[in-house]
Amino acid sequence: ADSCRAKFSFVALDRSTAPHSLLSGEYQVDRIDGRLLRWALDEETGRLQGVEDIPAVEGFATGHTRMQGALSWQGRYYLHCSSQLAVFGRLYRTGPGRESVTFAGPDGPEDLYYDPTTNRLWSHTEDEGDRNVYYSDMDDLD
Repeated sequence: ADSCRAKFSFVALDRSTAPHSLLSGEYQVDRIDGRLLRWALDEETGRLQGVEDIPAVEGFATGHTRMQGALSWQGRYYLHCSSQLAVFGRLYRTGPGRESVTFAGPDGPEDLYYDPTTNRLWSHTEDEGDRNVYYSDMDDLD
């Protein structure tokens, strides 16, 4: 616990795990060791499992820089990263032991949310004066 304190840049809810869980991530500019950490939620209260020091139940080094948001759903991970070239962002679909599949993204990508009732992956952009909310059909990302 002392050597791996979490840095929270974003968080997403994963309702495909039992119990439901939160996936948090770290923004790193020039290092590829930004982590994703999974936190179990209590099935009865919906709160984090634990009392004081709450351990993550899973952790991953992503191999991607500039993560602005991430989401997990049924074992797949979707990472939203701002550009490494000062141009548009990228959406990566990946998972442990899998090579990342890259999708074009907008400038200034941020958090991700999955709506299982519409099968849409929602996001937004952060740039002042150019903030947009948009979605992608998950079928287009598989």
